Amino acid sequence: MRESSIEAYFVEQANARGCLVRKAAWVGRKGCPDRVLMIPDGRIIWVEVKAEGLAAKFPSNAHERQQHREHERMRRRGQRVEIVDSFGSVDGVLA
Repeated sequence: MRESSIEAYFVEQANARGCLVRKAAWVGRKGCPDRVLMIPDGRIIWVEVKAEGLAAKFPSNAHERQQHREHERMRRRGQRVEIVDSFGSVDGVLA
């Protein structure tokens, strides 16, 4: 399944649960997760979307290694960063 299909499903399901979802990007820095999920109870989850089956192979190239490093920096500072690559993994993050 393509990344765009998984991302569309993620946005649809998050909105249906009353969450806010925004596309994310850093200015002047690489590796930002694709989406920020704002849950009504105040929690925030950063979400990286990959094509089906690619989460297990992450990081597999130079661009993804930069993403991985940035995600780890964020996690060390208490941020929750999740990688989704299927409808099932989206459902798991939203559960």
